[in-house]
Amino acid sequence: MKQELLFKTIPADKYDLLSREEMITLVKGYENVIEQLQKTIEEQRKEAVSSEQTRFLLDEQILIINNKLFGKSSEKSKNKPSDKKDKKPPRKRVLLPSERYPNLDIIEKVVTLDEAPTCPCCQA
Repeated sequence: MKQELLFKTIPADKYDLLSREEMITLVKGYENVIEQLQKTIEEQRKEAVSSEQTRFLLDEQILIINNKLFGKSSEKSKNKPSDKKDKKPPRKRVLLPSERYPNLDIIEKVVTLDEAPTCPCCQA
């Protein structure tokens, strides 16, 4: 039997011409075809679910890779040059004489000038 003729509808008056055994054979054939189609449909559903799961997995991997490449911190370098290396160590503070020599006696003396100093530029 050709596959093209398999799904053509049979006119109602043709069923009257079939014997009981031929009718049983026809119904069993239809049941067999229906079973095969149901198996094919189930296989297609499983394959579609598997394909969809694979697609979701791949989409998730693409998102992860895109976030790594183009995420918020993508412009920041992993190895920041430390600013501490460029800075010089702070200078030590110059200590006052009383801090440099704490054990010495302090002598207070008033200093007076005989003549006020003058500016060499403006003579003021």
